Amino acid sequence: MTYYVFTDRENLIRCLPENAVGAEVGVFAGEFAASILEGARPSELHLIDAWRFVGYNWRDLPPQVPETQHAAFVRYLKAAEPAWQSQDPSDGLAMLYERVQSRFAEDARVRIVRGLSSTILAGYPDGFFDFLYVDADHDYHSVLSDLWAARRTLRPGGLILGHDFDMDRRHQWSNHNVIEAVMSFCKNSGFRLIALTGDLGSTFVLGEYPDSDSSAAFLTRLIALRAPIVDIPQEIAWNYRRQLVRGENGRAIAIPSFRS
Repeated sequence: MTYYVFTDRENLIRCLPENAVGAEVGVFAGEFAASILEGARPSELHLIDAWRFVGYNWRDLPPQVPETQHAAFVRYLKAAEPAWQSQDPSDGLAMLYERVQSRFAEDARVRIVRGLSSTILAGYPDGFFDFLYVDADHDYHSVLSDLWAARRTLRPGGLILGHDFDMDRRHQWSNHNVIEAVMSFCKNSGFRLIALTGDLGSTFVLGEYPDSDSSAAFLTRLIALRAPIVDIPQEIAWNYRRQLVRGENGRAIAIPSFRS
């Protein structure tokens, strides 16, 4: 079964074991890294990001990338780094890298590693991490590659978490590739989808539950949050979407839906 929890990822990470060794794969400006440090209180947190644009040819937009997705990334980057003025997004991401370095310079728990996640994770030994939070490139192959790399570097019984397990129908593009990648990984890895958060950009939690004591302990802490929880079959969880409904004054509201 999968627990669908009406909480956000900041609360969710408080359910991770303290003094663990963790990683965030895909750091951007470091906002959620700060939340992990405060909420999960790890002994080490490895921040892994390329901090350069590698998604597609920026100057020659490929047909499979909607213009809305392209424009959304520009807005997202400019909001995070207002000083970015060039036409090259890698310049803006490099500025974020410098900011992340400065932000965590005095925190001895933090290890900042710059490079492609596939390359960086390959350099870690087996069973190094207690948990990893995957939030890098969201295309199917990148997510799947990161999940398999995370599994190899995860200690037995550890947890893999990740962001944007949803399809938000307010936009013409979605993160449905994340859902498909997680589903493929679970079918072939022995991991199960044990929890989803109810916030926008839902966070998923993967573990070897019920065989893992860590997964069981995580779920015990999750229940202790006293947030509303719905227990759903994993087979239904793969249908997760955010459906638009009309609220007061005709305003569109996104609600969770598990309809196929």
